[in-house]
Amino acid sequence: MAGVRLSAVIAGRDNNLNLMRFLAAALVMVNHAFGITGHTATEPFYRVFELGGGDIGVDVFFVLSGFLVTRSWEGKPLPAFLWARCMRIYPGLWVSVLVTVILAGACFATVPRLEFWSSRSTLTYVGHNLLMLPHLGARLDLPHAFTAAGSEFNVSLWTLPLEIQMYLTLALLGVLLGIRARYLAALTLLGVGIVLVSKLTHSSHDMLLARGRFLYFFFAGSLAYALRGRIILRSRTAATLLALVFATIAVTGVFAVRQGADSDRGLDAWARDDSSAELRNLAGDCAHLRRGLVAPARAARAAPPRARVAGARAHPGAAARSPALAQVSL
Repeated sequence: MAGVRLSAVIAGRDNNLNLMRFLAAALVMVNHAFGITGHTATEPFYRVFELGGGDIGVDVFFVLSGFLVTRSWEGKPLPAFLWARCMRIYPGLWVSVLVTVILAGACFATVPRLEFWSSRSTLTYVGHNLLMLPHLGARLDLPHAFTAAGSEFNVSLWTLPLEIQMYLTLALLGVLLGIRARYLAALTLLGVGIVLVSKLTHSSHDMLLARGRFLYFFFAGSLAYALRGRIILRSRTAATLLALVFATIAVTGVFAVRQGADSDRGLDAWARDDSSAELRNLAGDCAHLRRGLVAPARAARAAPPRARVAGARAHPGAAARSPALAQVSL
């Protein structure tokens, strides 16, 4: 059966990439909508695969990001590439962070507005998330934004440091060795290895697990771009591979990088046992929907490693026991 090469499909604009971004973002938002209404168990993907549709959406974003960011690298000097990446991430991020903090203080804060906006915790939240610098990363907690006790605010930011890390890894590879298929394949396999070892050893290093997951998906997309001239697209082959992926998830769960709903460790401190945590992250969903339509990244959000997959819930006291988990660093 004749097919078309991937290089020919991406030569123009008639390639449905925007449609794929939209569908990935929609998966994330639908996933969270089930959590808001308290019907997590009936979310279609979770019911069949015990894997939230939001996870699949984020993984799709990382594959597309790896593919398109690798294309962006071609023909650009390093400063131009880094500037292009910054312009894809930071303008939308700044608007999202500032607008949500202003609205939280004006409409929902449990303390006076000026006290909320000038508090050290709010300024720290804003500073971290405007910069996303290494060793600072995303700050997810914002005390008094909605309740006096709860502090989780915009959990959707958790993947941005990992996305930036993928950009920097690609740039470093390009400068030192060049963007070649064998190196991209090695990084893809490294991601698979990290996930497998972490799962088989029941590692408690959840961010390491997340890095392995996104390393795999991002550089799988990069590898597809590097081999675009050799990849022939056929509907029958695509359907077979898609069925194989879902069968693998359903049977083994190897690539379902998530935490169980009863887990009391790691990043499940990011989920609370109430639907308001889902509701107050819809603003983050909407911001990522915009980014999904205009940027080459996944940056739609889904749960931290299984803390929020299909609305999985953690114990309410987990955040208090592990305050460091409210911050994600590169």
